[in-house]
Amino acid sequence: MMPNLKRFRLDTMQDIKDYKRTGGEAFKQYYAAMKIFLDGLSYDSVFDICKNIPEKNWEKFIKTACVYMAEQAFDEVLFTDDYLFIKRRRLF
Repeated sequence: MMPNLKRFRLDTMQDIKDYKRTGGEAFKQYYAAMKIFLDGLSYDSVFDICKNIPEKNWEKFIKTACVYMAEQAFDEVLFTDDYLFIKRRRLF
């Protein structure tokens, strides 16, 4: 059975603001590392979350990726509908 990673998503801008505020310095460090990683994803690549992220970190990874996606200038990096993968697409 596939895990339900969608349950960890941040749904509103207020959720994102609250998550950033309560995460403090640990959030900032994790976000900085994730930003470098996601900025470097090649176009048309697909990142398998369950295969590459330990289960204990799924919630933190999904929520932090939601912050990244909300803050990107273009919607190039996004989740698949089931939140099991992240992909980067070319917009132009």
